[in-house]
Amino acid sequence: MKRLLVAIAAGLPLAACATGGGTSSAPTRPVVNVTDKVGAVDADRIVGNWTCRQLNPIPDMPDVANTTTYGADGKGKVVAAADTEGKPAGIPAKLKTEFAYDWSVEGERLVISNIDSSITAADDSAGSTILAPIAQLVSSTFIDQSEPSTSDVLELTDAKLVVRPVGVEDPPIISCTRSQ
Repeated sequence: MKRLLVAIAAGLPLAACATGGGTSSAPTRPVVNVTDKVGAVDADRIVGNWTCRQLNPIPDMPDVANTTTYGADGKGKVVAAADTEGKPAGIPAKLKTEFAYDWSVEGERLVISNIDSSITAADDSAGSTILAPIAQLVSSTFIDQSEPSTSDVLELTDAKLVVRPVGVEDPPIISCTRSQ
């Protein structure tokens, strides 16, 4: 279920939830080599709206893009919709996720804290109705154990932001393009 949460949001606040593979029974992410091109990060360059997705999603997990907002006031929000297509639990479901959080920059790292999650059914199907509260419970519990979430900023231009969570086994590489 933790993997599903990562796939659903695929955003920076969920870096806290990204447990990845690491056990012999769990699939691992494909290898993606991204060079760290960033030293100290200018927080003003992060402010704005971004469309994000994982460059190395776990196989057989839903592919999800999200809209991530970093406000100049240090507040952020991620909104995503996911169609699980029966992955990974074999139960088709459509879920809507929203995460609100505080964000800051420490050197070359992006720090997310005070995460508040909301995962709800995006339709009236049985799968959505069943999985949404379970995903919300797991998300709330797991995020509470992981705050704050820190990510290395690997690339930052006017149009692109790429991050990798710190301290996460088999981490997602999250690539974002600036949106209007």
